[in-house]
Amino acid sequence: MKVIKNINNNISICIDDNGRELIAFGKGIGFIKPPYEISLSQINRTFYNVKDFDYGILKEIPTEVINVAIRIIDHASVTLDTVFKASTILALADHIHFAIKRKDLHISLDTPMFEDMRQLYPCEVKEADYAFQIINKELKCDLPKSEIPTLALHLINGKSLTEKDVRFDSSQIIDEAIDIIENHFSITIDRNNFNCSRFVTHFDYLIRRCLNNEQITSKNINIYKLTIDKYENVYKVAMKIGRLLRIKLNITLTDEEILYLILHINRLCVREENK
Repeated sequence: MKVIKNINNNISICIDDNGRELIAFGKGIGFIKPPYEISLSQINRTFYNVKDFDYGILKEIPTEVINVAIRIIDHASVTLDTVFKASTILALADHIHFAIKRKDLHISLDTPMFEDMRQLYPCEVKEADYAFQIINKELKCDLPKSEIPTLALHLINGKSLTEKDVRFDSSQIIDEAIDIIENHFSITIDRNNFNCSRFVTHFDYLIRRCLNNEQITSKNINIYKLTIDKYENVYKVAMKIGRLLRIKLNITLTDEEILYLILHINRLCVREENK
């Protein structure tokens, strides 16, 4: 196997003997300047079909977080008897890393749709609870239980595309929201890459919560005020998207949901600008 680019000391982009690109994990495999050949015995894990994943994101995620995500998805694959999309482990690792950052900033996101999710996806919620326990134990991060339904959402959305998709079709609204972001910041967002798909997942979840009349009430009012002062331009975009939802779906966002949008819009734009 040939290493063509190092992400960090333990993660590299490789080409296998059949010419297919993959992400490889292995202790110390990224120390040597590429290109170079590497023995399969040095590789602990490989990921195919993740060409749309933003490799730059991997530089930000600690190896121990990725290892926890691998453990969670491996366990879920057996327990739920399902196949997950190739990018699910990386998406989950990215979410865990961001959740820890939010906790350190004292930002909590309640998930009032949890009971509905428990009814619809009891096995996934049970598995998410297991994941929650593993994350807090292995990473010593003490995340709040409000993270459990979001972890369940990753398990639900991460299943192979061969499984039936029962989600509300919010694609048109999401496209219009992304148009608003692009026009406001004069940027072009690659709608096929991982960075955008992560935003879509969270925005879709926000819409479904609101359509089920299970909206979040504000418990982060001080953080909300600080955030809109710090990200005034992003706040303007969030309010534009809020107006879109009010016109199209008769949804009025709470301050907490505007805060949720600001965090994810800012994250999307920063990643797109730094590509």
